[in-house]
Amino acid sequence: MPSGQSRSIGGEKLRSLRQARRGADGRRLTIEGLAQAAGFDYRTISDIERGVMPTPALATMQRIFTAFEQFAAVAVEDKNAVLMAYGYQPIFVPPTDAEIKQTRALWAAQYCHMKLSDYLVTYTHDLCMRKPYG
Repeated sequence: MPSGQSRSIGGEKLRSLRQARRGADGRRLTIEGLAQAAGFDYRTISDIERGVMPTPALATMQRIFTAFEQFAAVAVEDKNAVLMAYGYQPIFVPPTDAEIKQTRALWAAQYCHMKLSDYLVTYTHDLCMRKPYG
């Protein structure tokens, strides 16, 4: 089970996602507004944000993310930050065909001249160092 620190971080991240959204009236999305959109009561959202609820169920988090989408899109990175703060696995988003094509082109330009063993060492090092390509 994640520590209290992790739960607090998850609640803070969730709160910042909520506060970054605007309701129909243009004002900051309230706990009440989010609770209504997600089909929860005020206390559920409040307890999650304050870190009172130990580890919200994954289904609960998914309903909250779906409710957020009614107001503004939520980046996968933001969803993953919240989920991982509660000890859940991040959401995997498969690459698009365009991303695969771009990756293959970059690989061909950077590594095709290398022997496989050299390529594996270089590529692994670059990946670990998060070296941007392009």
